[in-house]
Amino acid sequence: MTFKWASYISLAETLITDPVCNSASPPSDEQQAIYRAALSRAYYGLFNCACNYLRDVERDEVFQLQLRKNQGLTLSFAEENQLKLAQAAIHTYVSNQLAIDARDAQRNRLRKALRKELGELKERRIESDYRETATFRYNSVKSAIRDAQVAVGHIMQLSSQR
Repeated sequence: MTFKWASYISLAETLITDPVCNSASPPSDEQQAIYRAALSRAYYGLFNCACNYLRDVERDEVFQLQLRKNQGLTLSFAEENQLKLAQAAIHTYVSNQLAIDARDAQRNRLRKALRKELGELKERRIESDYRETATFRYNSVKSAIRDAQVAVGHIMQLSSQR
């Protein structure tokens, strides 16, 4: 079975439907934990969908190397090094790959929108994971999840245009 990373985005939406999220003002610690977990799942769901798009549709070299390695195939020394370097900064790598000109106006528009949503969601995820004084609200978390769903739609459009 292949895991569907978009399920993380669905989980994020499910998390914020908890009745705890619709009560208490100011926001409780339990609400904040749910919001933070939801932002993290939404980001990683979108990030991994983008990775799979690069691997399966764009046939990105680094993701192809990772696929070969996962299949137990031996990589050359140079390939191993290339893979290690990319993995050390994989989030930046994915963003940079999405910035590459696709030589088609529609594809470029979708890739630019995907890159923008991924970057914004990454910032929210980092804030939720590391900034203990940050306070998150239902509407902003719901909006982030909606943005992730829209970005997955962009991936689906890009995938169908190939």
